[in-house]
Amino acid sequence: IVDLFKEHRTNILLKRDQSIPNFLGNMSEPYGNVGVVDNKGIDTSLEYNKKIGKDWIISVRGNLTYNKDQWVNSDQPEQLYSWMNKRGYNLNGIYGFVDKGLFTQDEIDQINVWEALPEADKATNQRPFPAQFGALQAGDIKYEDLNGDGKIDAYDVKWIGQGDVPKLIYGFGFNVQYKNFAFGMLIQGTSGAERMLSGSSIQPFKGDGGGGNLFSNIYDRWTTDNPSQDVFYPRLAYGSDKADNVNNYKPSTWWIKDVDFIRLKTMQVSYNLPSKWAGVIGLQNISIYGMGTNLLTLSSFNLWDPELNTGQGTSYPNIASMSIGLDRKSTRLNSSHGKFISY
Repeated sequence: IVDLFKEHRTNILLKRDQSIPNFLGNMSEPYGNVGVVDNKGIDTSLEYNKKIGKDWIISVRGNLTYNKDQWVNSDQPEQLYSWMNKRGYNLNGIYGFVDKGLFTQDEIDQINVWEALPEADKATNQRPFPAQFGALQAGDIKYEDLNGDGKIDAYDVKWIGQGDVPKLIYGFGFNVQYKNFAFGMLIQGTSGAERMLSGSSIQPFKGDGGGGNLFSNIYDRWTTDNPSQDVFYPRLAYGSDKADNVNNYKPSTWWIKDVDFIRLKTMQVSYNLPSKWAGVIGLQNISIYGMGTNLLTLSSFNLWDPELNTGQGTSYPNIASMSIGLDRKSTRLNSSHGKFISY
């Protein structure tokens, strides 16, 4: 089965929180049928069953869904710069700054030298790096000045990520039976999903007390002894209200992580006992099975289960489980009618 779809939806009800200015004095933003969205993709499924000879039975199945959506029109007015517009990007898109790595001590020294110049000399000497947030230090995130005005601000925010809803969802599995033995498995996966990490556990020392558990990768951070650009955490400092700590926690490409995954969702092995064995105890069609769920997940993101709807890991995880069981169909004599019935 293959379904292709293309939608053009209009009059979508949206909260008008971007086009209605605050000085109008509204108690709350009104709603309006102003949204227009394009959506297109493909949805497919496949199932194949085959009996080979008298001993083999094979069943194969799979499904795939791909979807691409984009804003044609929203409540957002036309922006000063094209990269600030949401039009043309997906509904669940992530917006923020573009990181260009971490500041080195040499770059911070260049900034300090410039800031020490007299005001007259500053006018004739270009600032070596755009002004950012707070008192910058080595190991802080360096952002791209998109409009080239010499400072990082709201005009340098753009679409930087797809969001946590994947573009592609797929699954496939099979069952193979040989005589009384059967084996089957189901695999599922996603592609095109990204998540912006944030929160006290991801950003230690943010807030009054740095509450929350820390992840074991806390050692993978920038320090003066490890001035690497290839680290998970930039320079860490205490207190989000401190001037030396406000820069690194802005929404940016630094904190966006790929949360695609492929998972062995289920695997099952079973054996149907021969009728002559089951008949000894008065039963029929006994099947002994072992089944596992969420046995293996492969993903480049390994702090927590990438399928969880969280940016800081504070959600109950998917559980891996294994079980064994017995399926049976037995018979007994119905004394009132003198017949055997199955249950």
